[in-house]
Amino acid sequence: MWQRCFTLYRHVLFFSLLGMIASRPACAQTVDATTPAPPQTLHAQPLSFTGQPAAPGAKGLDQTTDVQTETVGTGLPDPPLPQPSEQLADTLNAKGRYLLAIQTLEQLPVTAVVMNKLGVACLHMLMFDRARASFDVAIKLNPKYPEAYNNMGTLAHSQGDLARAEKMYKKALKLKPESPTTLKNLGTLYYAERKFKKGDAAYHEALRLDPQVLERTGGHDIQTNAKGQSAGEVHYHMALSYAEARSYPLALQYLRKAVSEGFHDRNRLLHEKNFGDLRTQPVFLQIVDDLKKD
Repeated sequence: MWQRCFTLYRHVLFFSLLGMIASRPACAQTVDATTPAPPQTLHAQPLSFTGQPAAPGAKGLDQTTDVQTETVGTGLPDPPLPQPSEQLADTLNAKGRYLLAIQTLEQLPVTAVVMNKLGVACLHMLMFDRARASFDVAIKLNPKYPEAYNNMGTLAHSQGDLARAEKMYKKALKLKPESPTTLKNLGTLYYAERKFKKGDAAYHEALRLDPQVLERTGGHDIQTNAKGQSAGEVHYHMALSYAEARSYPLALQYLRKAVSEGFHDRNRLLHEKNFGDLRTQPVFLQIVDDLKKD
């Protein structure tokens, strides 16, 4: 009897304890000193370039594109343009940027050198009246400026005014007798006038002073107004001068011009001593062969 009562009491106590446990509040989310807090997600809101958090519901990309559009769309400020100078104008001329060279020179103080350079740039752009006016100013500012006279002669020569061109070249040479460029220009003019001995002499003197003068200026020869057979003779003599200077590519170039413009003296071509080193060249032999067919 006593044993049955003890067993019953033990069961009652057991179920009472179960009820107490079930009625206790849950504590799974309780944080104490030994449980670290979950890290905050600092990038949950996108950052804007102003340092302010994005507005609720706004997309992070939208918060930055306005600023990026301003920066990328308009670009950074252009670097300041170089200060106008003669050196800058020379660089622009050398690169063939003649209009920019003109604009640069127009901003400089007016001197003989600046006006001469302005005339050269205008001449390249076929602005003949402007070039002539610029050279005139350069000469008025410095009447002893040989380069301006030479350039004025080049302008007159290109327009077919050979008398004025010769006058300008001779003025330049009076001021600067040993100018290979002016001597070469004068020789070209003599060829155009069919004064071949004078032309040869001027070219020879130019080569004596500067063996590279023909090579340096070969691509910028003045266009003569000679036509037909006369033009052929002019270019034949120029080919001779280039061959004598051992500028063989230019010699062949002008020899082809001569033949295309009416030169047809095959015997003269074969016996000219200046062409001795060219007679084994395929291009030269082709020119000779073409003359044979004529």
